[in-house]
Amino acid sequence: MLGLMMTRVLLAAQGVSALSASDIKAAYLYQFGQYIQSPARPVTLTVCVVGDDAVATALERLAREDTATEKTAVRRDAGTALTAGGCGILFVGHDAPRGAALLKALGGGPTLVVGEDAPFLRAGGMIAFILQDRKVRFSVNLTNAEAAHVKLSSQLLQHAVEVLQ
Repeated sequence: MLGLMMTRVLLAAQGVSALSASDIKAAYLYQFGQYIQSPARPVTLTVCVVGDDAVATALERLAREDTATEKTAVRRDAGTALTAGGCGILFVGHDAPRGAALLKALGGGPTLVVGEDAPFLRAGGMIAFILQDRKVRFSVNLTNAEAAHVKLSSQLLQHAVEVLQ
């Protein structure tokens, strides 16, 4: 499912036997870039993380260990990246002090914005991780994505537990 097999292989090579929720979220974020289209998408996709150091660390590990491609960069400094327009994907964790302010800073720009709960979708987010049957899944707000000119592939939408329109 969306590259989780690749993630398991990479983590197994590092001696990690069980995947944490942070590892799974990182795997999803790492793979989401393959399932989105946005205007003027750069060759190297930058995934920005704010408010969740564990996800940022897992994502950095995936990007470093995936030698098949060097097309994903990770930034923890989302504030600077936003002002530079450098985030292709922005993950706003629960510990983000200004999640709503980050959404406003994007100003409807073509950045896929991912958060951690259903209310995040109503606040302007495009994808929200949810816990369902003790597994990390995600919901999508297609209206918010389309408003930012981010096109989500049908393959991605098939894996969503809910698609809001």
